[in-house]
Amino acid sequence: MEIKTKLCTIGEPNINGLIYSKEMVESILKTDPKKLIGTIGSMNDTQPIEMEEVSHKVNNIYKEGNDVYAELEVIDTNYGDILKQLIEKNCI
Repeated sequence: MEIKTKLCTIGEPNINGLIYSKEMVESILKTDPKKLIGTIGSMNDTQPIEMEEVSHKVNNIYKEGNDVYAELEVIDTNYGDILKQLIEKNCI
């Protein structure tokens, strides 16, 4: 399952309350997106990702104006299955 989602607007709090500067976003955009993975729920910049909680990988990350978007692929893990169910039930 692939999804497109808005991650943040530069300089404004995202869903997790984090504010990303233009410089931070530019740095992230230089990262190979295939090296980026994620988990369900709130994260902050200082928490390490627990590998058993990985639910998706990033296929593409890009900016439109001040908005940052990602194209994500839900992966076949326990947490990926939970994420897929939440998406299918319109919970997120």
